[in-house]
Amino acid sequence: MARILWMSDTPRRVSGFGLVTGEVCKRLAGLGHEILILGWWSCEATTYLGLDVKPCPVSPRAAASAIMRYAAEFRPHYLVTLGDIPWLSYMAADDVRKVLSRSGIRWCFYYPVDGTLPDGSLPRDWARVLSKADLAVTMSEFGVAASALCGINATLIPHGCDTELFRPPHNKEDSKRRFGYEGRFVVLSDVRNHRRKLIPRALDIIRRLQVPGSRLVYHLHTAAEAQEDAESYRYDVRADIELLGLSFATGVQQSADVAALSMCDLARLYSAADVHLLTSFGEGFGLPTLQAASSGVVPIAAANSASTELVGSHGFAVPCDSWTTDEFGIVRKFIDRRQAASVLQVLYDDPELLNARSAAARRFALSFSWDNAVAQWDTLLRGDEQKRPRRRLSDYGKRAQSSGSSSAYFLPPSGPGSSKALTPRPTGHDPSILPIPRISVPTRLELRQDDTFAAANPIILAEASCARQLRTLERLFPGSIVIAVARPNLPTHQDLQKFIARFTLVVDPHGRLPRLDRVCALRGVNFLGKSPLWPPVASRTLLRRARLLLTDYALSEHRASVAKQRAGDAIEAPATAYLRSDVSDGIRSSHAHPE
Repeated sequence: MARILWMSDTPRRVSGFGLVTGEVCKRLAGLGHEILILGWWSCEATTYLGLDVKPCPVSPRAAASAIMRYAAEFRPHYLVTLGDIPWLSYMAADDVRKVLSRSGIRWCFYYPVDGTLPDGSLPRDWARVLSKADLAVTMSEFGVAASALCGINATLIPHGCDTELFRPPHNKEDSKRRFGYEGRFVVLSDVRNHRRKLIPRALDIIRRLQVPGSRLVYHLHTAAEAQEDAESYRYDVRADIELLGLSFATGVQQSADVAALSMCDLARLYSAADVHLLTSFGEGFGLPTLQAASSGVVPIAAANSASTELVGSHGFAVPCDSWTTDEFGIVRKFIDRRQAASVLQVLYDDPELLNARSAAARRFALSFSWDNAVAQWDTLLRGDEQKRPRRRLSDYGKRAQSSGSSSAYFLPPSGPGSSKALTPRPTGHDPSILPIPRISVPTRLELRQDDTFAAANPIILAEASCARQLRTLERLFPGSIVIAVARPNLPTHQDLQKFIARFTLVVDPHGRLPRLDRVCALRGVNFLGKSPLWPPVASRTLLRRARLLLTDYALSEHRASVAKQRAGDAIEAPATAYLRSDVSDGIRSSHAHPE
C-alpha cells in the first residue's frame, strides 16, 4: 500500500477541490493506503473522517517549506497536488524537484484544464511544469487532448459523484414543497460568486424566460458578495437581482461560506430542481453539472471546455456567441444568452422532453460514482509502485531538511525581463506566473495596459446630468466610485490624455463632454454615450446599459476595438474579442442585446 501526502483545498469544503480531496482520500484510506492531507485555507490541524489534515499556506514560498517539513515527518511514497497549473508551478522548481527525487517521493500532479490556446494546446510554461511531474493526471478528455498536444501523456481520472445521495426523488413535487417551490419550474445554479461563473450572464438568461413569476423559481446557490480575486472581481449579486427586478430569484446567501450547507441539504436542493444552468466561461470538470445529472436534473452549460463532456445528449451544450483571451492567452468563450433562454423555455413548455432528458441524465451519471473514480486512483498508484525501485529511508529527514533555501521555491519567470519590480499577488505568487486576471467584473480594460491599476478602486466618470442614476453601480460593484463631471469643469485635453486610462467607464449619454469619446477610443477606455465612434448598446435604461458593459468583457473589448479603428489610430492593434460573423457595426446580435 502507498503512503500518500495529498495537498489541495481543505476537505471540509463541500464544493470544488475540497470535495474531491475528501471523497477520494477517505476511499483510498479505506483501501489500505495511508493518507496525510495538507489543506489550503485551513488555520489549524484537524481531522476529517479519521484522516489527519494539516494546514498548508497558499504562498509558494511557505507552501514549499511546509511540503518539505511534512514530507520529512510522514515519508510518503507519493505527493499528490490537486490544483491549477500556474497556482502550483513552484513545484517544478529545481530545488523542490531535487528534494523529492532524492527522497524517493513521486510527484503526481492532478490538474484541471478549463481552456486552451487557440490551437488547442496549453501555454508553454504550463507544459514545462507538467513535464516535471512524475505522474500527470487530469480530470477530463478535454484536458487529456490539450496535454497531448504539448507532449504530455496524461492519465484521465474524472471526478465522481455520490450517486446514492444525489438521486432523483420519488416525488418531485414533495421535494419542491420542502423549499416552498411546489408547482413551479425550478432552475438551479450551484456556483461560487466568481468571475469565471458569469453570474450576471445567467441573470440575463433568466430574465428572457416567458414564464409567469408565480410559476418560476431561480435558485442561485451562491454568496451575495465575491470573496476572491478582489483585484479583478467586485460584484454583489443581491444588488444585481434587485436592479433587474428578479423577484423570483432566491437562494443567495449573505454568508461568504455557502459551503456551510451540508451535503445532504445540498442533495435535497438538487432534487427540487428541474434544470441546472451553468454559464461559466471554462470548467476543468464541472461537479455541479454531474451532481445535477445524477439527481435527474437536466444540465445546461456553455459549449466550451470540459462542460460538453458532462451534458452529452442528456443535457444541452449551448453554443457561445463571443470570445476573448485571458491573461495567459487562453480562449474564453461566452454562452449565447438567447439560445440558453430558448433551451430553458423549451424544457418548460415540454414536460415530456424534460422527463426524458432527466432519465437519460441519471443513467449517464451512474458510471461516475466516487468508487469508480477511486478504483482508477488505486490502479494507477499500485501499478506505478510496482514499477519504481525500492527506496532507502535511513537519512530521509536529514536530506529533506537540508536541501536548498526557501527562496528557490518559486518557478523562475521564463519571459523577457524580471518580475522583481512587480508586487506579489495576495497569495504570494509571482505575478509573472500567476498574473492579475484580465477578464474582470466590473470590466476594466485598463488592466491590460497597466497592472498597477488593479489596486485602485474602479472609477466611473459620468456627465453630471446622469451621475445620480448611475450611483447604483457603486452597490453593484463594491468599491467602485462614480464621479460626476460637468462641461465647465471638464479637464483640459492634456489632462484627459494623462488621466483617462484610470477610468473604468466614461458615460456621456448626450454628448455634452466634447472629445471624450475620441480620447477613450484612442486610449482603449470603455465609453457609453452619444458618439459616431462607439457602437450603440441596446437596453431600456442607461443604468442597464452601463451594467451590461461592466459585466460583459467581450462586448466591451469588441466595442473598444471598433471605436479605435473608427478613430483612425495609426497604431492598429488586432481585436482579441469577436462576435459572430453576422454582427454589423450596429452590434445586432444576441451578445449586445441581452434584453
